[in-house]
Amino acid sequence: MPWTFFNSNGQRLSSAVTNINVLDIDGATDIGAAIVDADLFIIDDGAGGANRKTAASRIKTYVNAITTRTIFMPPGPVHTNGVYEPNRLALIKLPVDVMGTVNFTFQVPANYSSHSESTAIQLVWYTNAGTTNNMYGRFGSYGQGATESVEGTSEVTSEEVMAAGGNKIINVSNKPDALDLSGIAIGDYIGIDFRRNGAHASDTISDDVRVIGMLFTYTASQ
Repeated sequence: MPWTFFNSNGQRLSSAVTNINVLDIDGATDIGAAIVDADLFIIDDGAGGANRKTAASRIKTYVNAITTRTIFMPPGPVHTNGVYEPNRLALIKLPVDVMGTVNFTFQVPANYSSHSESTAIQLVWYTNAGTTNNMYGRFGSYGQGATESVEGTSEVTSEEVMAAGGNKIINVSNKPDALDLSGIAIGDYIGIDFRRNGAHASDTISDDVRVIGMLFTYTASQ
């Protein structure tokens, strides 16, 4: 005569297929220790009903496989025709109708592997202008190896339009003419500048631009 089992809620447990919804683990004994690599989890392999065990160490491997990383860089004190005017969010103001530049500096991290030229560098900014007009500007870079003489390499993009999202909307913008950072390596010191050409006819934002910072997105090795 076969046995019939029930959980603490009176739900029948089938020896063939038991839905996970009827499992009652609330009254189970706590592990009483930190999870270690050898601990086991149940996993539905491929979400096709093939339930298997897996060690906790595999979860660490899976999480570490998510390799996209982003560094945030606040603007530095060096600027040309910019105004150091800290408020609740931004530090540097690039005025309307003039050529204004803001600078950033970072070190290539130890887990750097590669990056995409089109998305690696992004400017974080906003304007008080009440419209969705365009800012006109360009990026520049200066690279310096940790053990190299202070000569380095530099590169400047062409000036292009960067669209604003609206009044006091934070914009995260990269330019179609991407900045070439192909030669960077772990430990290098990188200087990035952004120059707004506020006097150009293509710059249609009739107000100051406030710079929050810059993002560097890369693929990590771990």
